[in-house]
Amino acid sequence: MASACRIHYYHRHATLIDLWAIDQSVAYGNMEILGVTGWYHAYEKYKAATGADYEQRTGLLTLTPEKYRALQPLHFHIGEQTYTLSPNAQIWPRHHNDQIDESGEDVIYLVIVDRNKPTDSGDHFVLGYVFLQRFYSVYDVTNSRVGFATTMWTDVDIN
Repeated sequence: MASACRIHYYHRHATLIDLWAIDQSVAYGNMEILGVTGWYHAYEKYKAATGADYEQRTGLLTLTPEKYRALQPLHFHIGEQTYTLSPNAQIWPRHHNDQIDESGEDVIYLVIVDRNKPTDSGDHFVLGYVFLQRFYSVYDVTNSRVGFATTMWTDVDIN
């Protein structure tokens, strides 16, 4: 059983739609792909840095096994903390490939997707299902803040 971790809280920003928007920067390996103060085409930078190809049929980025072996961690810098998704945490579970791909090819799908939103929409990088699988999250509506903590699943290779 993992020991309890300290929850770090971050204040929520008002957005045009009901999101829990927080200040963060995102880095792929050592390369910043999203700055705290602005949108810098993070998806395109991530795609280029990983060498991934866009698959029209699924709308997902794909990697060859060779490119997967070179995949770097994805770091979310929020406040004074860094929350990292390992290469394994950035890919669709391979044992579920048959749900989205019937080709039988050795394709690795990335779970980072393009939201197809204009840059002024306020939701530049969504911390979705994969992030929430790996980190404990608390939504404090009363104080308009969100908190994150590591869990026993944060660094596990479960793919």
